[in-house]
Amino acid sequence: MIIILFFIYFGLSSPISEFTLEAPYTTLLKNWKKVGKTNVINDTMIELTPDTPSVSGLIISRKRIPIKSFKMEITLQMTSNKEGKHADGIALWFTQTPLKTGKAFGANNKWKGISVIFDTFQNGKIEVPTAQMIMNYNNKEYNGETDGIDIMSKSCYFGSYRGNPFTVYFEYNHDTHEINLDLQQQGKEKVSCFKAAVFKMDIGQYFGISASNGDLSDSHRLLSIKMIDPKVKIPKKKEYKTKEPETEELKLEPIINNFNEEEINKQCNDNEKCKMVKIYNTIGNISDELALNIKLAKERNEILNKIYDRMEKTSKSVTYLRSSATVLKTIHDIQDDEADKVSDFFTSIGDLMDKITTLGHSFYSSNNQYEKVISLTINDYFIFGLQLILFIAVLFYTVILYSNNFNRII
Repeated sequence: MIIILFFIYFGLSSPISEFTLEAPYTTLLKNWKKVGKTNVINDTMIELTPDTPSVSGLIISRKRIPIKSFKMEITLQMTSNKEGKHADGIALWFTQTPLKTGKAFGANNKWKGISVIFDTFQNGKIEVPTAQMIMNYNNKEYNGETDGIDIMSKSCYFGSYRGNPFTVYFEYNHDTHEINLDLQQQGKEKVSCFKAAVFKMDIGQYFGISASNGDLSDSHRLLSIKMIDPKVKIPKKKEYKTKEPETEELKLEPIINNFNEEEINKQCNDNEKCKMVKIYNTIGNISDELALNIKLAKERNEILNKIYDRMEKTSKSVTYLRSSATVLKTIHDIQDDEADKVSDFFTSIGDLMDKITTLGHSFYSSNNQYEKVISLTINDYFIFGLQLILFIAVLFYTVILYSNNFNRII
């Protein structure tokens, strides 16, 4: 089962998974094209531009967005070791054709589609830092000298952004043609930037992220991209409150402790009939304990089988496969624990059988005129019978307890 999960995990490749990019960015070259100064830094971040003047960088998806409505979560960071002012900023792009490098935050300044620009350059035209959305239907040209005010559709001030990462939540609803944009600084509450902005986005857009530095500079960083299909409902994790079986450990220790020659002689005062009753009662107690643990084992099996059935019915998404693999590991850990319990159980049974053997010899050899004859015949048969009864009981318990587990879960 684990091998099957392994191949399914690595064989699955959903369309929107190609638009998810997370550290250590192993899918960057496969699913994205990087241009300019864009570079992966120590497998922990993608630096769109280094903290150097007059440079730019860009990554663009190799494929078009395959779904009509979608959500995206993009985590960015803008920081510098230098004092003073910093610029220019980062832009997100949804365009009909793949972007090329240009003067609009590292991308070409004519496009058809949507751009969300995080402008950090203070030139007096707008308050910075500002998030502005440009809905460009007709390849209008972005003018950096005026911060694109003439073609800007929406804008909002997004506050103190420096140093700590911030996450952009972008949502497009194809049915209503509405765009929502929320921003969240690390450690702070989410802030609504644009709400229900109407724009009809053509199906099959390319997605890109760009950044640029002018005379001032900044280290513009991309930490992660995640695309979500809002029509795929992720089931909420249900909390199943099942009563945990009290124990599956055999309570043989009290039985063994009470089953010794001194204790039985004290209780029976050398009455052979009493001693025989004690022996049979001991066997009865063991049988009762076995029956109880068979019941508890069945309860544990039912719980494990429910977990296994839910794993088989679950979604084949990467998240659920990881969850399934974790559950499988838990089940096998339980099996290992059960094996340890079986080992302890057989040790306890062995100790008890040794005591029965010793006690049987003592009962039938003390103060008996037929000592020699009985010790060679009846005593041997009696001890053999007790051991046979115990062996059958143990075998029955073991088969019932573990046949379901090892046949059901591989």
